[in-house]
Amino acid sequence: MNMHIKTIRGRKGSVLLTSLVMAALPETAHEVSVSDWEGSSDGWDIVLREYTRAANHARNAWQLLDTALALTTTGMDARNLLEELLLTEAVYRTQFACENTLRFLLARREYERTGDLTYQAEMRHVALIERQNARQARPIYQHAPWLDLTMRIDGHFASYIKMIDEKVRMIDRFLSGNCLSPTYTLGARK
Repeated sequence: MNMHIKTIRGRKGSVLLTSLVMAALPETAHEVSVSDWEGSSDGWDIVLREYTRAANHARNAWQLLDTALALTTTGMDARNLLEELLLTEAVYRTQFACENTLRFLLARREYERTGDLTYQAEMRHVALIERQNARQARPIYQHAPWLDLTMRIDGHFASYIKMIDEKVRMIDRFLSGNCLSPTYTLGARK
């Protein structure tokens, strides 16, 4: 997706920070490599449907693993399954975050186009859902630090916990700010 990319170089070596905050949805999903489709849709309904399906499948897998955890008979089996459970929850929460982000951006786009306060209410509703999702994702990286990007050796990456904390702060600023203004930017600091 078209995203605003911000790069910062540090004094000690090369540190790269990237902002993945999308300023706006491209006019159609063609611009994010969604293949051709039939009808007059702009394609975002297809992208949303696929994120929703992916999140639902991942949630179902996570719930099945959670049920299986109680059936383990050895400590080693329980530890191994717990790692799979945490990984699967991370996949679910990531897919759900993608779904929520797209729902928010679609509502914002319609609010900006029409001024209809129903869409502004939808933005607020989705922001509340995503705030809860982000807060529930945080313990994953406390219990499974090996899932955090900071553990990778092929680059320098921000900690998932720090990114989640910042995301929650951004959502809180949106929820407590003047979200009636169509010029309000989710990542803007007060």
